[in-house]
Amino acid sequence: MSEAPWRRRFRATRLSLPIWARDETNRLVYTSNASGKREIYLWDRATDTHRQATDRPEGTTEGDLDPGGASLWWFDDERGSEFGRWMTQPFAGGPASVAVPALPAAYSAGLALGPISTSSDRRTTRERPSTSSDPPRLLASSIPTARMPRSTASLATSA
Repeated sequence: MSEAPWRRRFRATRLSLPIWARDETNRLVYTSNASGKREIYLWDRATDTHRQATDRPEGTTEGDLDPGGASLWWFDDERGSEFGRWMTQPFAGGPASVAVPALPAAYSAGLALGPISTSSDRRTTRERPSTSSDPPRLLASSIPTARMPRSTASLATSA
């Protein structure tokens, strides 16, 4: 006996729209519930391969690729509490590590990855790392800490 159509639709695998790495359009990231819970997957269009990048008991929903497509960044919150740290791992595979160890665990306020340049605007300072292999840096702000929301953090990486 066949399963009812509404049950098949309810249990069907779902996936998000893919997001391309800005400078490497053959590398994409998306989420799917193919494993039974929402996790992050990577798609290498050059080889037409897909792989599950995260596998956490509560699932993983926040992630992005750096502009060059070399690294996946994803938010690791404790047991789905939404309080955690940004992690990074190579697109090709390998262990994840804390992206910016100097940042304490916090609620995610989003993530902006991209090349940066030395400038001063609206009391914030952005600095370009000296080489593309330099680690990401926490960017400083002259806005008094007492006025900044607790979850505000700026992260950057070079292209």
